[in-house]
Amino acid sequence: MMKVYVHILTTYLAVVSVLCFWCRQFFWGGAFSVGALLQFLYVISLIDRLPLTMLILRKALKLVWGLPKVIMVAHAFTVVMLLWMSLGSFGAAGVVASNMSDEGRWWLLVKCNQNVGTL
Repeated sequence: MMKVYVHILTTYLAVVSVLCFWCRQFFWGGAFSVGALLQFLYVISLIDRLPLTMLILRKALKLVWGLPKVIMVAHAFTVVMLLWMSLGSFGAAGVVASNMSDEGRWWLLVKCNQNVGTL
């Protein structure tokens, strides 16, 4: 199943490249073409190693699943990351809104931080 997802990503990059060339965006078309080519070469070189990687990840998951303190630490760091993201998001929106009138500032802060509220 992992091979299918990897090939879907490579195909997506190639399709975006063709669409960029079709819209006469030659720079981005070339960039996505190079990205698709590099992704394809990377997949060809590592596709045989995926089953071993999946086996190692399964064993590691079984080990971590038996240690509830590790999962608690991961959840705590997730909360810290979300708080840090919201602080940075409000800060960036505040910098952008500092040169606007008072009635537009709050609306911009709400719109820029909508992603934080949906988490």
